[in-house]
Amino acid sequence: MKLFDPKLLALSAVAWAVVLFGFLRQHAGLKNNQCQMTYMRPAYEEEPVPLNDSPYALVRYTGEREIRETSPLGSGLRTHPVMFVPGHRGDFEQVRSLGAHVMRLGLDLEVYALDLGSEASGLHAGLLWQQAGFAALAAAALAEKHSKAPSILMVGHSFGGLVLRTALVLPSFPARSHLPHTLVTL
Repeated sequence: MKLFDPKLLALSAVAWAVVLFGFLRQHAGLKNNQCQMTYMRPAYEEEPVPLNDSPYALVRYTGEREIRETSPLGSGLRTHPVMFVPGHRGDFEQVRSLGAHVMRLGLDLEVYALDLGSEASGLHAGLLWQQAGFAALAAAALAEKHSKAPSILMVGHSFGGLVLRTALVLPSFPARSHLPHTLVTL
């Protein structure tokens, strides 16, 4: 009868070596972490969208008050609107990273997101059309609110990009010829 199985002993030695290496790397400073963490306390305000009879909403990322108030642009409304559309089963809160970085950099951008209720829009064409219709109404509301803006930057994550591309061809999309200037799909 064997007291120690050689395979089990070797496996245990490898596991302990990995744990020891991880501990040494973390605490002995074998390599410093070059990444800087982004901390945020996101906050949102719902914005009115005329003619909206859907369950969807347009929200504005207001971010951290102390960052917004100390921004070089002050705490007022920014000039250039950015509209973010989440993808399949996505949430409007996914805009928090984009919004926090925009505020920290002091860019003249006002970040908005569509709250589409985390719907599974990739599974039903009817949901795509409903969401695209609301995106067109939201773009019209932003074009009116930011009437001096030369364009609306539209950012669609995954299926949200398809929602935005569909919204562009709808008759309810704002008729101003310069909208949208930029459409980004991730």
